[in-house]
Amino acid sequence: MISGQITKSEIIVGGQRLPIGSSVELEASLVASLTVQNLSDIAIEMGVHWQLLDPTSTGPYHGVKQVYNSPAPHPEMVPGSSHVFDGSALTVDMGGTWAIYAELWGRVSGGAWEMLNSIYVPLCVVEVVPQAEFRGFSLSGYNRV
Repeated sequence: MISGQITKSEIIVGGQRLPIGSSVELEASLVASLTVQNLSDIAIEMGVHWQLLDPTSTGPYHGVKQVYNSPAPHPEMVPGSSHVFDGSALTVDMGGTWAIYAELWGRVSGGAWEMLNSIYVPLCVVEVVPQAEFRGFSLSGYNRV
């Protein structure tokens, strides 16, 4: 039996690694990053699949803004070893709580893939700062020139 786990979830904003669930600005460009570990007694190949979900999402497969599949499995991870998978840039374009649904897959070289672990957690919180109001501003007339 093979086993693995997603051990760390982060977002990368402006080159800085932040914990999952951090607050970011509207229109920020971010990258999701997952660290996985082989918990098996043998070397296995591992790959990840994830979805980044916008604040309108009601769960996995709803409100999907980005899908990431590791382009190729990380080959022959020895027992206890870890690997980091970084996605591609995503611009967060609406306020609210964004989420990530991720699956870790593994297999013995050439064997069938098995889902080893999954997470569904807040990715980041986008706080929208309200625009300044123009109280007392009015146009009472104009002059033709």
